[in-house]
Amino acid sequence: MDRLRRMARPWKRSALERFLLNRTECAPTSSRRLRIEPLEDRRVMAVTVEAFVPTASGFTATLSEEIRVENLNLYDAQSEVLGDADVVLRGANTGDVRGSLIVNGTDLHFIASGGALQPDDYTATLRSAANGIVDAALGQWLDGEFDGVFPSGDGVPGGDFVISFTVGPLPAIVVGMPDFARGPSQSVNVPAIGSGIAPLGGLPIRFSQTEGITSLTMTVDYDPSLLDVSDVTLGRDAPSGSQVEVNLTVPGQLRIAFFSLDPMPSGPADLLNLVATVPEDAEYGQAHVLRVTSLEINGGDLQAIADDAVHVVAFVGDANANRRYEAEDARLIARVAAGLDSGFAVSNPTGTDPGRVLYPTIDPRIIGDVTGLDGISPLDASDMLRVVVGLPVANLPALPESQAPMNMTLSSNQIREGLPTGTVVGQLFTDDPDPGDTHTYTLVSGTGSDDNSSFVIANDELVTAAIFDFETRSSYSVRVRSTDSQGLFIERVFTIDVLKTNSAPTAIELSDSSVAEAAEIGTPVGTFSTIDPDTGDSHSYTFAEGEGDDDNGAFQIVENQLITAANFDFATNPTHTIRVRSTDSGEAFFEQIFVITVIKTNAAPTAIELSDSTVVGNAAPGVVIGTLSTEDPDEGDLHTYALASGDGGEENEYFEIVGNELIVRVELDFDLIESFRVRIRSTDLQEASIEGTFTITRSEPS
Repeated sequence: MDRLRRMARPWKRSALERFLLNRTECAPTSSRRLRIEPLEDRRVMAVTVEAFVPTASGFTATLSEEIRVENLNLYDAQSEVLGDADVVLRGANTGDVRGSLIVNGTDLHFIASGGALQPDDYTATLRSAANGIVDAALGQWLDGEFDGVFPSGDGVPGGDFVISFTVGPLPAIVVGMPDFARGPSQSVNVPAIGSGIAPLGGLPIRFSQTEGITSLTMTVDYDPSLLDVSDVTLGRDAPSGSQVEVNLTVPGQLRIAFFSLDPMPSGPADLLNLVATVPEDAEYGQAHVLRVTSLEINGGDLQAIADDAVHVVAFVGDANANRRYEAEDARLIARVAAGLDSGFAVSNPTGTDPGRVLYPTIDPRIIGDVTGLDGISPLDASDMLRVVVGLPVANLPALPESQAPMNMTLSSNQIREGLPTGTVVGQLFTDDPDPGDTHTYTLVSGTGSDDNSSFVIANDELVTAAIFDFETRSSYSVRVRSTDSQGLFIERVFTIDVLKTNSAPTAIELSDSSVAEAAEIGTPVGTFSTIDPDTGDSHSYTFAEGEGDDDNGAFQIVENQLITAANFDFATNPTHTIRVRSTDSGEAFFEQIFVITVIKTNAAPTAIELSDSTVVGNAAPGVVIGTLSTEDPDEGDLHTYALASGDGGEENEYFEIVGNELIVRVELDFDLIESFRVRIRSTDLQEASIEGTFTITRSEPS
């Protein structure tokens, strides 16, 4: 591979190649198990790391799917409500690297604070956990196990991604810009250079070493929705006679060219200066990377690397992210200065409830170091208190006189079907950093405005302009604008859910309505179910007073089962009536009367009788000997008869039973056998039976 690199580029390695000697510590590629799996199945399984690229400022990790940004944190409060850092960069000698995390689509950019990475062996870890890196769509944990070949993972969600790389010696020239925070409508004048000292104008492009520089070209990439760059001028250290030109035609990209008449002397310098402001509609709290690319100095003769910078759309010092300066900002800054919190992560750093999440992925020095001296210190908190009470603090830029609203909420987003037009859905509220500001609300076109025509706004209330039917449609979308007294506004999309009107149950069913007499107390009788027009509704069952409630006390209802609470006697009372109520989840109910039948307990027969057991002479086949009958405690019970084996049934083969008659089947020869014994079984309707033995004898003729 090295030979191929030399063949492709025989001249020399770039400074960045020498600076970043990527060295992953993992198993050889040949040991990786072959996996063939559909891409869609893999996406459903988990998010994976598709690529990892070290940079002069940290690294960029590319993931297979977008992730839940709200899960991420590099910093936490004393209460540890956010948990472990989700991305960690650690040097073998330098230790943990402070920085900020910027998510752009599926790319995670870790930008180290305070300049380019120093020479060292580094290990980067991306944490896989329920509150760590998870897929935005499905919530699956990062599948991070890495053995040297991308994508990461073993096919099972879970497992941190860990990779190592080496940073070699830095070239003499490092080009970069300071990290900074500026909010909507503010000019960029950074960095702070002391308490009570106004920052210099613009955003400097700094060179760690300028010895021998005569010319350079570079491109600066940034997010134009978060920063508006209007010009690039010569910096305060640019030599006399030097010139700069910038191309601003492509939004989010600056193409810069510079030259000096003579080679520059040794030393660091601010050679260039970006003139920029933050757009009024830039989203507060968002951050982006300012990246220098295509850097070439003296036509490529001098080697250099570029250090990325981070811009956070926030007012420097606004630690609690509410767009105002107040004592709470000073308190949060003082807590970080004292080492109680690692950053401005949550608005309630001492409780188990985090309150609002603030800047959990941003180095707190970008927000809280208002003096530019020694990181975050008590002096920064002191300057914040001074500005809160109205004392002059030159190093803190003034807040805009009027700011746009921060957020808008709707007190309720539900409406029940069938209600008339003019029904109030909910009240609109606006969160505005300008105390006491007033707001007007309008429905506006744009994303999410599909159903604006079904609603109107009356003062600060969203009101229906149609009658809704749940079966036709269950949700609607509206887009609302809140405009303050200065004409500044915010827009939000609200989803309005239509609630189905509850219908009462129409019938109750009982799976079984009979119980055997003498059944034990607590015996289940049957299970209740309800017929309800509302599919999937739930129901509870109770006894109700009224017609048919005569025997409610003889039973109890446990959940949806009817259970006996008394003993029953068929002879005393063969039926019982109860009245039951079924109540649905909307408190609508239906009542029904049930008749519970007591089933008499069957008694076995007690005796079998044969009307005649004698025959005259030798009886021929077909002769009826007698008629069978049964004594049974159950009056009116019916019985069937059959020959039965056993004691006394020795001569059963000579007989047969038809109906209830005993008939000769084989001629009875009393000269050979003096008497014939037969055994007969009588069985009642409930299968209870009794057996009897009869002796058939010959009677003498009269």
